[in-house]
Formats: sequence, structure tokens, C-alpha cells
Amino acid sequence: MTDKPVLYTFPGNSYCQIIEKHIKEKDLDVEIVSVYDKYLTSKNQNEIKTIFKKVGLETLPILKFENKYYADFDEIERILNKIDN
Repeated sequence: MTDKPVLYTFPGNSYCQIIEKHIKEKDLDVEIVSVYDKYLTSKNQNEIKTIFKKVGLETLPILKFENKYYADFDEIERILNKIDN
């Protein structure tokens, strides 16, 4: 069994809002995590920094799917469509 996909978002980011809306409209089984909220409540803020290092840049949204991280908007949409089918 694979892990549930996770979408890391930031409040107010228009790309994040588009992807979140797509997930909710299609009722996809994707966990949505606000990096801002997680960063504020986390005692170990290095977890967020590690995610950015794995992707190689500091951009959002970031999708973790099958133990890989994706930051390209078109790639994220493609993967979500794959999940939907």
C-alpha cells in the first residue's frame, strides 16, 4: 500500500488555491497541509526545510506522491488527474 498523497500549501497562494479547489471538487483522497500552520505549530521546523531541500526550491504548492516531491504546477495537475482515474 502506498502512502496517501500530501499537498503542501501556503495561504493566499493562487496556485495552491487552484489545486486545493480541484482536490475538493473531485473529492480526491489527498491530505492538504498548510506549511504556514505546520511551521507555526511545529517544534521541529527543520521538517519544512527538509521538504524544500528535497524539491530543490522554495515554491508552493508541493505534492508528495509515492515518496517523490513535485513542485511543477502542470505535473501536479497531471498526477491529480491520474489519482482521479
